[in-house]
Amino acid sequence: MDFGAGFTDYVNFLCSVPSITPENVTVTGGTCPKTRGLPSDLNAASITVGHLIGSRTVPRKVTNVGMSNETYWLTVTAPLGVNVTVAPTTFSIEPGKTQQLLVTLRATETGLSLSNSSFGLLAMTGNLGHLVKVPITVGYKSIA
Repeated sequence: MDFGAGFTDYVNFLCSVPSITPENVTVTGGTCPKTRGLPSDLNAASITVGHLIGSRTVPRKVTNVGMSNETYWLTVTAPLGVNVTVAPTTFSIEPGKTQQLLVTLRATETGLSLSNSSFGLLAMTGNLGHLVKVPITVGYKSIA
């Protein structure tokens, strides 16, 4: 599986960081989109949400770089204090094709401090023996 983040994805990531201005991004040769996204939207093989208030849905796209069709089953070990759902929970994918995943994180408790991170895992197990592990990190969390 390939998550396929490219140059534009990383420029958009930089633009989503509040302390970075669009002028700072010009040194990359890129430009910021009119609407800033969220840092967690970077299509990487990990999910990090630094400040979870209520819930957030994080998109991921994966591409089958193998030579065969494969079916994947998705399971989640949720970070402490967070409920995680993923859609779809199973999918079949042909070589070269891309599948969108939507990972929804919902705070079930409020963290006591900004250093109260918790960790989990999204595992994608394929019928051909492939295993893709996507770490999940959630920093400060609040149910409201």
